[in-house]
Amino acid sequence: MTTFESAKEMGYMAVLEKIQAASLKEYGLTAEPFADKIFRANAGDNEVMVYAGLNNADIDGALLALLKDDPEKVFDGIEIAAMLVNASAKFLYLPVWETALADELKAAAEAHKIIIVNDIINVRETENDLRMHIATAADLADIIAGTYTDGAYICTADGLKKVPAETPVSELVSLDGAKAVYLGYQYYTPEEAADLKAADATNAVIRVLTDKDCIVAETAKMLSKDRQASCGRCVFCREGLNQI
Repeated sequence: MTTFESAKEMGYMAVLEKIQAASLKEYGLTAEPFADKIFRANAGDNEVMVYAGLNNADIDGALLALLKDDPEKVFDGIEIAAMLVNASAKFLYLPVWETALADELKAAAEAHKIIIVNDIINVRETENDLRMHIATAADLADIIAGTYTDGAYICTADGLKKVPAETPVSELVSLDGAKAVYLGYQYYTPEEAADLKAADATNAVIRVLTDKDCIVAETAKMLSKDRQASCGRCVFCREGLNQI
C-alpha cells in the first residue's frame, strides 16, 4: 500500500488531525500552518487545483534533491494534498532550465496524474488554489508514513539533510575567514550570520564567501539566474534586473 493509499483509507479528518498534530508548516518563505492552507482552499466555491514547486525566488534549486532522490514520496504528498481539497488537477512546476529532470519524471508523474510544467507558478492566477512547496509534499508523505521529523533542510557537501530548525549557522558551516554569507535568498555579514539558525536558510543553501570570492561576480551570477526565472510581466524584474 502506498502512502497515498494509506491516506485515502484514513480519510480527511484523520489525515488533517495528523497534519495539525505534527504542526506542519508550508516550507520556505511563508511558513504558514499547512492545515490553514487546506481550510482556506476548501472555504470557497471555486474549483481548486494543486500547484507544487519551489519558491519562485529559488534560483539555486538545492531542494530539488528531494524530488530527485525520492520522486514517489513527493508525488504521494501532492496526491494527499489534492485529496484534502478535492482538487480537479495537480501540477508540478520545475525551473525552466530543468527540462531534463522533467523528461525523467514525466512517466512517473503521469501515473499519479500530475502534470509537469517548466515555469514559475503564477501566484496571481493561483491565489484561490492550493500552492505547496515540494518539501511540504515530502513532509506530508512522511507524516502519513510515520517517519516525519521536524526541522530544516540544509544542503552540505554530503548532500541534502534535515537538521533541527534552531541549529546555529555557525554549527553548520565555518565562518572563519568569511566576508559574506549567502543564506535564504540574501547576503549577510559574518556577524549577522552567526545569529541566524538553520530555519533561516529557506532555500536550504548556506554559501560562505571568503577573500577568494568576488561578491560582485557572485551577485552577477545571481541576477542572471533571476532574469531566467522572471516571467517578464513586470517592469521591476524585466528592466530592473538588467539595470542592476
